[in-house]
Amino acid sequence: MPVHYRLDLKIDPTQESFSGTVAIDVIFGESRDGVWLHGKNMDVTEVYLTQDPSGRINASYEEHLESGVALVSLEKTAEPGPATLHLTFSAPFNTSSNALFKAVEVTNLTQSPNSNPLPPGRRFRDSMNRDSRCHSICPW
Repeated sequence: MPVHYRLDLKIDPTQESFSGTVAIDVIFGESRDGVWLHGKNMDVTEVYLTQDPSGRINASYEEHLESGVALVSLEKTAEPGPATLHLTFSAPFNTSSNALFKAVEVTNLTQSPNSNPLPPGRRFRDSMNRDSRCHSICPW
């Protein structure tokens, strides 16, 4: 069970992707050889688990489902108790607004407000001038 996340992200909106590291503190209720998590389109370059007294347990990362469900397979069994999962990764910006996404300038908007692909609550105002310039706002 995850109990704490520490993220260090490099985000440059002029690029097509972002990168970073994450450390996820977990508490295992039983011994395990792997950890399932969600990481759609992540290119993981390093993954390992730290746990006392075992120290570092190297691991591999493989996305199993198109939805992003991935398995971190441990090289040796982790024991019950606290541990930290470490990942170094890069990933493309998402093109929808349900994740870390990159917004681009839109000119001469031709879609009507009712056909906007954004989820409810993020739709353009009905009174917006469709020929005006607009910018999406990132959620951070």
